[in-house]
Parts: sequence; C-alpha cells; structure tokens
Amino acid sequence: MIWIFDLAWLLFLLMVFIYFCHVRSKIRQLLDWHKTSGKITACEWSYEGHRLWPKIEYNYKVNDIEYTGEHLFFDTAHNDPNSLYARTIAYKVADAYKNDKELDVYYDLQHPENAVLDRTIPRKINLIIIFIAGLIALHLVISC
Repeated sequence: MIWIFDLAWLLFLLMVFIYFCHVRSKIRQLLDWHKTSGKITACEWSYEGHRLWPKIEYNYKVNDIEYTGEHLFFDTAHNDPNSLYARTIAYKVADAYKNDKELDVYYDLQHPENAVLDRTIPRKINLIIIFIAGLIALHLVISC
C-alpha cells in the first residue's frame, strides 16, 4: 500500500520537474532573439509588494518599422522584483529614461512585436530544478 504513495509522490515531483524544465527551455529560446537599440519613452513607478518597480514603455526599430514594448523580462512569474538582479535591471532602465540613453532590446525575429530588455534565465528557476532533481534522487535512493 505504501508503494502507491511513493509512486504518487515521485510522479508529482517528476511533473513539477518537467514543468520547470519547460519554463527554462522557453526562456532559453530568447538567446536566439536578435538585438537592437531602443529608448525608454515612459517610466512610471508602482509598488510591487514593498518595493518600487518601474512600469515602462520603450520604442525600438526592426526593418525600419517602429515597435513599442513594455516588458523588462520575458518571464515575470519567476523574476522576483525583490531580487538584487531585478532591482539592478530596474535601476538601469530608470537611469536610461532619466538620461535619455539607449538600451539593448531583444526581439523575436518572426514576431518583432515581442521584445524584452533582459533575457537572462532567472537563477530561481535553476535552483528549483536542482532542488527538485535532488528530491527525486533522494526519493529513489530511499525507496529502493
């Protein structure tokens, strides 16, 4: 009877592991996106939890067509505004807006309207994948 719970727990861990690997692979595809220059055209500050976070708009050109974007990151669900990295990117964006500097914009070649300012894989996702892989390995060692 206990083997049913062991199997259910293992299946749950595998499903979570596959989900986060899928999320990571989607973000990893951004490394193939092309880079262009863009300018921040609007920057408003709003509260995310107890931190200020910029709500932005930026313009960029692809093949002489101007596009407008608003995303700092592709995956906002796994980028914590409280992380040092996210705050560093937010500061960089605010500085570019204040000083009218250009920033790198990464866009999808097939759909240039899809763009982000940062395409880094969140460290949180890598840590979760490592943690879940460890739980799976531990479960297999204990169960066998």
